[in-house]
Amino acid sequence: MGKSLFGYDDGSLQIYYSRNERISEVNVTLHVHRSYELYYFISGVGSYNVEGSEYPLEAGCLLVMRDGEAHTVHLREGAPYERICINFLPETMPLLEAVIRDLYRNRPLGRGNYFRPDEASSTFIASCMERLCRDRDCEDYEERARTVLGMLLLELYKVKERAEETEGGALERAVEMRGTAETVRRIIDYINENLTTIKNSDELARDLFFSKAYINRIFKQATGSSVWDYIVLKRLLLARSMLREGKQACIVASACGFCDYSSFYRQYRRRFGVSPQEARKKR
Repeated sequence: MGKSLFGYDDGSLQIYYSRNERISEVNVTLHVHRSYELYYFISGVGSYNVEGSEYPLEAGCLLVMRDGEAHTVHLREGAPYERICINFLPETMPLLEAVIRDLYRNRPLGRGNYFRPDEASSTFIASCMERLCRDRDCEDYEERARTVLGMLLLELYKVKERAEETEGGALERAVEMRGTAETVRRIIDYINENLTTIKNSDELARDLFFSKAYINRIFKQATGSSVWDYIVLKRLLLARSMLREGKQACIVASACGFCDYSSFYRQYRRRFGVSPQEARKKR
């Protein structure tokens, strides 16, 4: 059965330590966060997909995902799945602004997500993770947790050059595991470059010189999402960003590729739990 071994949530910082004995219990749907995520893999067998890039899950590896960066996990039966997920709002850690920007934003979507630290860094990171889950009952836990998170981010920043050197090898191992990563990467890149103008899946398939059935099959296999559902998700994320800038909902809908405002309204409310107008007021 799935078991939560530790949980903390103060609204701007969430820390979850979980273990699943049966892979069927794990939600592997393609998803995004409003916050930044630091993912620490402890045990299991599988891979992690971020915007079409497939990374092998190896004990002690870490991945970073920024807001709006779509990701999902692929797991094989037969081994318990254990991980720690940390989500935080970057504006709550102003002293690490440059470090966070370098780790999370100074890179294309789906690139530079993967870290496999050397032995010394792995020992330090494991110790930090243990502290996060050990000190929960301390009165000043919130302050301690943010301090430890800062230490983790600084350590990742120090090993970033090595992580970049090994990422190519990680991607190659993942391609061997799943076989179609490069084609999925092409699909993701095409969508991100033509997000607001793609009319349908037929157009995408034609421009990429593949059959629609083939594209849908390998994309679903890699991400857990259909191609069109992914396009809609990315358009909704773009719309949310524009609404936060104060743009009017009807203008945002059209600019993001939604031809029918009522459809945009329904999908936005279903995804984010508020209407486009409410999202604009909350900016």
